[in-house]
Amino acid sequence: MGIIIIDGGRGYIEMIKHNDFKNVKIKVPCEEKYIRLARLFVGGIACQMDFPYDMVENIKIAVSEAVQNIIDHAYNKKEKKPDIEIICNPKKETLEIKIIDHGHGFNLEKAFKHPGFGISFMKEFMDQIEYKTNVKNGTTLTLRKTPQIN
Repeated sequence: MGIIIIDGGRGYIEMIKHNDFKNVKIKVPCEEKYIRLARLFVGGIACQMDFPYDMVENIKIAVSEAVQNIIDHAYNKKEKKPDIEIICNPKKETLEIKIIDHGHGFNLEKAFKHPGFGISFMKEFMDQIEYKTNVKNGTTLTLRKTPQIN
């Protein structure tokens, strides 16, 4: 399966500029070569929301780490890996990004007690991270970032 853009893709940038905010999502195969596409997707939306360049790069790093964690940990090696969903919900003052997998959930307490670099980067670069995980239904990670006003 390739990439699916919901919302038709038409006029999305114009909707952001005119404060007609809507969710947009893509599905990418659960393979490392698609991490770049996930980065471009969220980076493009953050740019259109006028996030400063350094924040856009930090958002892209956080999403890269999240997708890499799914690729590395959500599925057994021989198991078929369904697509990863990335949903961006640009609001007037906050970008909310949901990253959804259908793999094996994980122990949140253990992950946050001894976090790897991925979770550490996400916590450092985003204003808020929230996990909902279930062994049978996979994990939804929600990342939120608000541009800081000087």
